Amino acid sequence: REIAAVGLRLDAASLPDLVLGLGLGFAQITALFLCEVGLGWVSVLGSFEVFAPGESFFLNFLIDIVFHLAVAVNEELPLRGWLLLNVAGAFSSQLSTPPRLSFFIAVAMQTGLFAM
Repeated sequence: REIAAVGLRLDAASLPDLVLGLGLGFAQITALFLCEVGLGWVSVLGSFEVFAPGESFFLNFLIDIVFHLAVAVNEELPLRGWLLLNVAGAFSSQLSTPPRLSFFIAVAMQTGLFAM
């Protein structure tokens, strides 16, 4: 399958989904961090600090953002996009299940697999 077949395209129609996905991801991680701080599992010792005196905090932060975006795309595209689409397609074509049910089964299987 082509990359566009898994829904990866950058156009005006996909922009709201991209913004929503980034916003939800940011909100989930922020909520988790706030819960950890509230439960006393994490304590903030300082802010805007770097390890070496000559380093730039903002440059390090930008590099960290680019790195984590690359890792996220590298994980999500093959596992959530390609695999999910192929498993749903296999259920639909081999077992003649309706497309929505095939997608639901594929999501449930993948969720169960990742929860182990």
